[in-house]
Amino acid sequence: GGVGHLPEVAHFKIKIPSGVFPGASMKMAGKGHCLYPNASPGDIIVSLRPTMQNKTFKREGFDVHSTIKIPFTVAALGGDVQIQTVHGLENVTLPIGAGSGPVVVLPGRGVKSDTAVGNHHLHLDVGFPSYLKEEQMSLLQALDQTLE
Repeated sequence: GGVGHLPEVAHFKIKIPSGVFPGASMKMAGKGHCLYPNASPGDIIVSLRPTMQNKTFKREGFDVHSTIKIPFTVAALGGDVQIQTVHGLENVTLPIGAGSGPVVVLPGRGVKSDTAVGNHHLHLDVGFPSYLKEEQMSLLQALDQTLE
């Protein structure tokens, strides 16, 4: 008592828009099955899910967050660093006194879609040497005396 349909496999190329959120759905109108002869075909709903997680970036909406490790000298003196963004490598100038925790915002360097563009939030993790030479220790102690 069936309607005479056999299952078939079909392959489709779909264009996934830039900036689409994981878990979003896309409708392919008229690409589904016909339940009855001479009926209009149904729709196919495609659910998007990430196939791998990126360890460099964390996405929040259209904004992207990443953390870079910088030496304490760059945190104190400022300087240029090269970072990886979702758009490729970029040079960023860190301000004098940049330290752990503060965020450097790169406007417009996050996820882009047809309707919006996010920012890249760069979190700084200041690294300190585990060993200092005698001369380095003396220089830091002299600096410490001038800061008091």
